[in-house]
Amino acid sequence: MIISIDKARIVLALAAIVMVIVITLKLLTGYWENRSEPALTGDMTTLEAVPESRPVDISREEGAGFLSEYRLERDRVRSREITLLREIASDTTSTARAREEAYAKLVQLADREEKEMHAEALIKAQGFADCAVIMSPTATMVMISGNLADTVDQDRIRRSVSVATGFTEKSVSVLQLVPNE
Repeated sequence: MIISIDKARIVLALAAIVMVIVITLKLLTGYWENRSEPALTGDMTTLEAVPESRPVDISREEGAGFLSEYRLERDRVRSREITLLREIASDTTSTARAREEAYAKLVQLADREEKEMHAEALIKAQGFADCAVIMSPTATMVMISGNLADTVDQDRIRRSVSVATGFTEKSVSVLQLVPNE
């Protein structure tokens, strides 16, 4: 069986995209397993089941850098994914369907990135020092650095994130990163 170079490029590009997604998921899963209690218990299968804040003890230095490092790594992974998708979308030897799917994925990535940045800006505008917003297809998680005064703050965060992302307030979870003294 003879495989053309163009088909091999497409297969390699798609494999690289899948690898980027798997690595991102493993990084996030590894962090959650090492840093906090499981958010989901029993037979619950979505983040919607955990709307309240969960404090996670971290050192002050670690807390200050974790959210920044997370955002940088998220940007690096997205940049690699965007590069691969652009190559597929601009490759004239790619099938029309592959190019259309690449364009659609690029639009989805840009939309998700814009919504996450908008939500983060709204949270910071409320006086919170640092945060990171993570959107999934069914829910949104917000990581906040520092102390939340009360549930009113959590409700304000959920409302802001809901407005920015289009998710219901019920599907927004708040994870509080609290420095241990």
